[in-house]
Amino acid sequence: MKAKLMACILVVGVASPASAATYYIWSSNRTQKCSVSIRKPLPQSRAHTLVGSEAGYKSRKEATDAIRSIGVCKTTP
Repeated sequence: MKAKLMACILVVGVASPASAATYYIWSSNRTQKCSVSIRKPLPQSRAHTLVGSEAGYKSRKEATDAIRSIGVCKTTP
């Protein structure tokens, strides 16, 4: 019984960080089009720039909605 309980706790513990992803908005320096990603662009990147909140967004929908209010982005997803 304890083994099953520990297995369940382990599964929940491993799955929880995946659902707590942070989303970022990238702008392509060449096309000025924006997209949402779970990876933050590197500061030295010449291809992409981080736009929007530096801390990121809690959900993909929140990030997508934020793109509409950012003037740098040419198109919205």
